[in-house]
Amino acid sequence: MSVPFAASSLNALPECPGCYLFVDAQGHVLYVGKARKLRSRVASYLQPREQRPVHLLLPERVKTIDWVVTDTETEALVLENALIKRHDPPLNVKLKDDSLHFSLQVIPGEEWPRLRVVRRRKGPPGALHFGPYPSAQGARRLLRELNGLFPLRSCDDHALHNRSRPCIEHEMKRCLAPCVALCSREDYARVVEDLVGLLRGHDRGLLAGVEERMHAAAAALEFERAADLRDRLQALRAILKSAAVSVRGEGDLDALGVACSGGRAACSVLSMRDGVLAGSRHFEAATKAGEEEVLAALVQQHYSEAELPPKRLLISCALPEPDAHAERLSGLRGVRVRIESPQKGASLRLVDLARRNALSRLEGREQAETRKTEVLERLRALCGLRHLPRRIEGFDISHLAGEHVTGSCVAFADGRPAPKRYRSFRLRGVQRNDDFAAMEEVLRRRLERGRKDEDLPDLILIDGGPPQLARVLPLLRATGVTSTDVLALAKGRRDEVGPRSHERIWLPDAQQALIPEADDPALLLLMRVRDEAHRRALRHNRALRRGRLGGSALEAIPGVGPARAAALLRSFGSIAGLRTQDVAVVARTPGISKALARRILDALSVMS
Repeated sequence: MSVPFAASSLNALPECPGCYLFVDAQGHVLYVGKARKLRSRVASYLQPREQRPVHLLLPERVKTIDWVVTDTETEALVLENALIKRHDPPLNVKLKDDSLHFSLQVIPGEEWPRLRVVRRRKGPPGALHFGPYPSAQGARRLLRELNGLFPLRSCDDHALHNRSRPCIEHEMKRCLAPCVALCSREDYARVVEDLVGLLRGHDRGLLAGVEERMHAAAAALEFERAADLRDRLQALRAILKSAAVSVRGEGDLDALGVACSGGRAACSVLSMRDGVLAGSRHFEAATKAGEEEVLAALVQQHYSEAELPPKRLLISCALPEPDAHAERLSGLRGVRVRIESPQKGASLRLVDLARRNALSRLEGREQAETRKTEVLERLRALCGLRHLPRRIEGFDISHLAGEHVTGSCVAFADGRPAPKRYRSFRLRGVQRNDDFAAMEEVLRRRLERGRKDEDLPDLILIDGGPPQLARVLPLLRATGVTSTDVLALAKGRRDEVGPRSHERIWLPDAQQALIPEADDPALLLLMRVRDEAHRRALRHNRALRRGRLGGSALEAIPGVGPARAAALLRSFGSIAGLRTQDVAVVARTPGISKALARRILDALSVMS
């Protein structure tokens, strides 16, 4: 049921827990919220004293209000999360992980478990994950160190079951060689148990257990085994001694820090396990919401069945409806989860550390934004552009001996690649080796679509010089695009500019090229756009020749359509089989003449 967004509609809303949805005139959900009392909460948005950013944006955009009633506030909290995921409302806080995280995975249920680096926390039931680690390099470095301490297999299942003798990892004492039965299942399971104990932070019991086994091996006169255990014990002590953050007695907890500034928010989650910092996660969002609302979004979005909360959460600011959040988290965990705002001691220091991490992220983001703006301003001043080039699109053409002509369009937003705006073009009507006509067709298709969708870039970059610009400028006028600047970037001879850059920037109707310093940030940005467009075009061309786009590569040969390509594949089984035939044999295929057969074999001979 929907009612107009007005005070006269408030009586239609019930005074009970539930979720409310603000909808615009086109039926798009703009904002989803939850409330203990729906009528009272929605009424607050109609009060002029409300000055939160979301309240200021609503009156001019919201047309109607919809709502869903729940039995409890906790149910409303769960429903709110589901509705946000379903509708993706633009005015809700949506936190994004600022980097790709990696974890270490162990699957105890495997025949011979091993430690591996994974991107996603997926796996069979019982799989254990540790981390996350902010980079693959860091995760793999730790993996190498742990493989040296805990000699588990590193090979895949195929190698495990098909090896007849130990590999070099066993010779280096980095693997117990279960592939050739050089260890018992009990010994291997003990190593797995020690590894999991270390990753879980149970270092005291681990050290005591290794030391006890070392003395037992020495007493049994197994001196080589005792020496191995001694070396492992020393290495473990060195690793544990170098732990950066350790707070004994705090148990398992997460410290959550939030910072907001300049229309952005940053969050840091520090995970303590058995008093040792086991990992950290960082999130960012573009929002004008306050710290309390961002913290609520963090607690709601970060913890789920895939990411269970610990028994304690330490937060840096007040959390709206903390009891409802605690009840939801307790339901996920299966035990009581406490949410605390510490005022002193080690817990407060952890929360301050988390908040400092969040502030550092914001400051780094602000500095990066400042540097990006400076580079764009430099480019504007260097080339005399009419607009600040916040969106730059680069174009390039690729072909093989005049065949399989493809074009690319790459986009950079505020100096960074925007892959979602990348486009590839397959050109069929262009004559052989006519790059000018190919570029003209690609630009015409892009500009016509851009005018239709009102989605044009601030700057177009062409790979080339004055001849290429001479073909582009009339096209802009013909398509009615007058607000977009155009540049061309060409390579010159290295010996003609001395120690300066050999790259030349050509402006429309200019008699001479701009030759900036080799390290000029504006030039480096243009080079990056040009190189990305070239890479995109080349990749598309190779994929086209290998038949990875739109079916068989045969369809890229003039005169061969889907029906003839299917007939050829039915006759010869594959492109490799077709390539070995002669013209007369290929010409026996229905619909294939001798001339076309010769053209097909010539084209296949140059395909990589």
